[in-house]
Amino acid sequence: MPTTSFDTLPNDARIWVYAADRALTDAEVDRTENELQAFTTDWTSHGTALRAAVSVFDRRFVVIALDTIESSASGCSIDKSLRAVQQLEQGLQVSLTNRLFVWVVGPNGWEKWSVGNAKKAWENKQWPAETYLVDTTASTKGAWLDSRRVLPENSWLAKVR
Repeated sequence: MPTTSFDTLPNDARIWVYAADRALTDAEVDRTENELQAFTTDWTSHGTALRAAVSVFDRRFVVIALDTIESSASGCSIDKSLRAVQQLEQGLQVSLTNRLFVWVVGPNGWEKWSVGNAKKAWENKQWPAETYLVDTTASTKGAWLDSRRVLPENSWLAKVR
Protein backbone atom coordinates (compact mmCIF):
# COMPACT_ATOMS: atom_id res chain seq x y z
CA MET A 1 0.00 0.00 0.00
CA PRO A 2 1.31 3.51 -0.70
CA THR A 3 2.78 5.50 2.16
CA THR A 4 0.12 7.11 4.34
CA SER A 5 0.58 10.23 6.44
CA PHE A 6 -0.49 10.21 10.09
CA ASP A 7 -2.27 13.52 9.49
CA THR A 8 -4.48 12.03 6.75
CA LEU A 9 -5.82 9.20 8.89
CA PRO A 10 -9.27 9.74 10.43
CA ASN A 11 -9.61 10.62 14.11
CA ASP A 12 -11.20 7.23 14.79
CA ALA A 13 -8.05 5.43 13.56
CA ARG A 14 -6.93 2.79 16.07
CA ILE A 15 -3.61 3.62 17.69
CA TRP A 16 -0.87 1.98 19.71
CA VAL A 17 1.30 4.30 21.79
CA TYR A 18 4.83 3.35 22.78
CA ALA A 19 6.65 5.56 25.28
CA ALA A 20 10.43 5.76 25.02
CA ASP A 21 12.33 5.63 28.30
CA ARG A 22 14.26 8.73 27.27
CA ALA A 23 13.99 11.55 24.76
CA LEU A 24 14.99 10.48 21.27
CA THR A 25 17.58 12.44 19.33
CA ASP A 26 16.60 14.02 16.01
CA ALA A 27 18.44 11.22 14.19
CA GLU A 28 16.57 8.60 16.26
CA VAL A 29 13.22 10.25 15.53
CA ASP A 30 14.03 10.15 11.81
CA ARG A 31 15.13 6.51 12.03
CA THR A 32 12.01 5.58 14.00
CA GLU A 33 9.68 7.23 11.54
CA ASN A 34 11.50 5.80 8.52
CA GLU A 35 11.72 2.22 9.80
CA LEU A 36 8.18 2.04 11.11
CA GLN A 37 6.74 3.82 8.06
CA ALA A 38 8.44 1.19 5.92
CA PHE A 39 6.79 -1.45 8.11
CA THR A 40 3.32 0.16 7.94
CA THR A 41 3.58 0.54 4.15
CA ASP A 42 3.88 -3.26 3.86
CA TRP A 43 1.66 -4.16 6.83
CA THR A 44 -1.08 -6.68 6.06
CA SER A 45 -3.75 -8.63 7.87
CA HIS A 46 -4.57 -12.02 6.33
CA GLY A 47 -3.21 -10.80 3.00
CA THR A 48 -5.12 -7.52 3.00
CA ALA A 49 -3.06 -4.33 2.97
CA LEU A 50 -3.60 -2.08 5.98
CA ARG A 51 -3.74 1.72 5.72
CA ALA A 52 -1.48 2.82 8.55
CA ALA A 53 1.06 5.45 9.53
CA VAL A 54 3.47 6.33 12.29
CA SER A 55 4.40 9.55 14.04
CA VAL A 56 6.67 10.53 16.92
CA PHE A 57 5.38 13.08 19.41
CA ASP A 58 7.46 15.12 21.85
CA ARG A 59 10.53 13.00 20.94
CA ARG A 60 9.21 10.38 23.39
CA PHE A 61 6.01 8.82 22.05
CA VAL A 62 5.87 6.55 19.02
CA VAL A 63 2.33 6.21 17.72
CA ILE A 64 1.27 3.68 15.12
CA ALA A 65 -2.17 4.46 13.69
CA LEU A 66 -4.43 2.19 11.64
CA ASP A 67 -7.45 3.22 9.59
CA THR A 68 -9.98 0.54 10.54
CA ILE A 69 -12.64 1.65 8.05
CA GLU A 70 -11.26 -0.46 5.21
CA SER A 71 -9.80 -3.31 7.25
CA SER A 72 -8.71 -4.11 10.78
CA ALA A 73 -5.65 -5.71 12.24
CA SER A 74 -5.74 -9.32 13.35
CA GLY A 75 -3.89 -10.70 16.33
CA CYS A 76 -1.11 -11.90 14.04
CA SER A 77 -0.72 -8.53 12.35
CA ILE A 78 -0.67 -6.74 15.71
CA ASP A 79 2.06 -9.16 16.81
CA LYS A 80 4.02 -8.22 13.66
CA SER A 81 3.80 -4.54 14.56
CA LEU A 82 5.05 -5.28 18.07
CA ARG A 83 7.99 -7.21 16.64
CA ALA A 84 8.82 -4.21 14.41
CA VAL A 85 8.80 -1.97 17.50
CA GLN A 86 10.96 -4.45 19.42
CA GLN A 87 13.49 -4.55 16.58
CA LEU A 88 13.61 -0.77 16.67
CA GLU A 89 14.16 -0.89 20.44
CA GLN A 90 17.22 -3.07 19.93
CA GLY A 91 18.60 -0.90 17.17
CA LEU A 92 18.19 2.33 19.14
CA GLN A 93 19.01 0.82 22.54
CA VAL A 94 15.87 2.38 23.97
CA SER A 95 12.88 0.84 25.71
CA LEU A 96 9.54 1.44 24.00
CA THR A 97 7.47 -1.39 25.45
CA ASN A 98 8.08 -0.99 29.18
CA ARG A 99 4.73 -0.05 30.77
CA LEU A 100 6.17 0.39 34.27
CA PHE A 101 6.82 4.12 33.92
CA VAL A 102 4.88 7.21 32.87
CA TRP A 103 5.88 10.58 31.56
CA VAL A 104 4.70 13.78 33.21
CA VAL A 105 5.30 17.34 32.11
CA GLY A 106 5.02 20.39 34.30
CA PRO A 107 6.86 23.47 35.47
CA ASN A 108 10.09 21.44 35.76
CA GLY A 109 9.80 20.10 32.20
CA TRP A 110 9.66 16.42 31.30
CA GLU A 111 10.02 13.81 34.04
CA LYS A 112 9.83 10.01 33.92
CA TRP A 113 8.11 8.51 36.97
CA SER A 114 7.53 4.90 37.92
CA VAL A 115 3.88 3.91 37.78
CA GLY A 116 4.12 3.21 41.53
CA ASN A 117 5.35 6.72 42.30
CA ALA A 118 2.66 8.27 40.11
CA LYS A 119 -0.04 6.24 41.89
CA LYS A 120 1.40 7.14 45.29
CA ALA A 121 1.55 10.89 44.48
CA TRP A 122 -2.05 10.78 43.29
CA GLU A 123 -3.40 8.66 46.17
CA ASN A 124 -1.62 10.82 48.77
CA LYS A 125 -2.80 14.06 47.13
CA GLN A 126 0.81 15.09 46.50
CA TRP A 127 0.53 15.55 42.75
CA PRO A 128 2.50 18.69 41.80
CA ALA A 129 0.39 21.64 40.62
CA GLU A 130 0.24 22.21 36.87
CA THR A 131 1.76 18.81 36.16
CA TYR A 132 0.19 16.76 33.41
CA LEU A 133 0.31 13.03 32.86
CA VAL A 134 0.83 11.80 29.32
CA ASP A 135 -1.96 9.30 28.84
CA THR A 136 -0.61 6.49 26.67
CA THR A 137 -3.86 4.52 27.06
CA ALA A 138 -5.60 6.44 24.26
CA SER A 139 -7.00 4.02 21.69
CA THR A 140 -7.86 6.40 18.83
CA LYS A 141 -5.97 9.12 17.03
CA GLY A 142 -8.58 11.70 18.04
CA ALA A 143 -8.37 10.78 21.72
CA TRP A 144 -4.57 11.01 21.58
CA LEU A 145 -4.57 14.39 19.85
CA ASP A 146 -7.28 15.82 22.12
CA SER A 147 -6.03 14.65 25.48
CA ARG A 148 -2.58 13.16 25.46
CA ARG A 149 -1.56 15.56 28.24
CA VAL A 150 -4.16 15.34 30.98
CA LEU A 151 -4.51 16.24 34.60
CA PRO A 152 -4.48 13.10 36.74
CA GLU A 153 -8.14 13.48 37.66
CA ASN A 154 -8.98 13.06 33.96
CA SER A 155 -6.78 10.00 33.47
CA TRP A 156 -6.58 6.35 34.42
CA LEU A 157 -5.09 7.47 37.76
CA ALA A 158 -8.53 8.73 38.82
CA LYS A 159 -9.69 5.11 38.87
CA VAL A 160 -6.90 4.10 41.26
CA ARG A 161 -8.44 5.69 44.34
